[in-house]
Amino acid sequence: MTSVEIDSGLPSESEAQEVTGELVTEPMPPNQLRIETDQAVPVATTQDGKKVVKHLKYAPRKAKASG
Repeated sequence: MTSVEIDSGLPSESEAQEVTGELVTEPMPPNQLRIETDQAVPVATTQDGKKVVKHLKYAPRKAKASG
């Protein structure tokens, strides 16, 4: 059996400190935020001569386990 110990350079857990903070960002349009975070964005396209918005496809929600 091999035992490995890793030193993070941080004080021991008994000396750990809690850090709290607040991040404030300027309001921006949702699509701009999605672009900046490399997420998909709805796209306006033309299909059969009609303007259509291709919406995002989301994965179906998983059922919550009861119990």
